[in-house]
Amino acid sequence: MSPMLGASALYALLGPKVKLTPERGRILYPANRPPVLVTIHPSYLLRIRDEADQRRQRRDFVSDLHKAAEYRSQ
Repeated sequence: MSPMLGASALYALLGPKVKLTPERGRILYPANRPPVLVTIHPSYLLRIRDEADQRRQRRDFVSDLHKAAEYRSQ
């Protein structure tokens, strides 16, 4: 399983019909491809101006990466 970091990677692999925000943090199982975990690109965290939102987004991003690591260790 590979993390999809950002919308560009997600669209390149799965097409524009798959949306990042509703799928974020989920593991998707596309046909004829390995599973992928959808998450934001880390550079997005640097552009968030609101401090509380930045903390929340960073926490969620780290959680997404933990999901990927847990999946890979199974």
